[in-house]
Amino acid sequence: MEIGDPETAVVLVSAGSSDRRANATIAAVAREWARTRPWWSVTAAYASAAAPTPGDEVVRLSRAGAPRVVVAPYLLAPGHFADKVERDTLEAGAHAVADVLGPAPELVALLLERHAQAVRAASEAA
Repeated sequence: MEIGDPETAVVLVSAGSSDRRANATIAAVAREWARTRPWWSVTAAYASAAAPTPGDEVVRLSRAGAPRVVVAPYLLAPGHFADKVERDTLEAGAHAVADVLGPAPELVALLLERHAQAVRAASEAA
């Protein structure tokens, strides 16, 4: 499977939040992936606090005719949400569920960048 496989629908899953702005951020990432890559579709789903649920989205895409549905957890670490997302989406018919982000080099670089920004802001405020 290639990045942007037109035979594959992607469900991008975050933990979900009661803050609509946080959920909107994940939906925007899904729209950007859909706009810039030739996936069959890319949609957002949320493990809690918002709709649609990951399992519901897998079912919806399958019924809509997606040849293959895969799940991309936008979660940092293994645990309750990752386990629930994997279990529920596989039961709903997902073909594959990716692993959590974990110690991705891009995540480490982002954390270091944010730390440097915080240090600069603190020294400027002092």
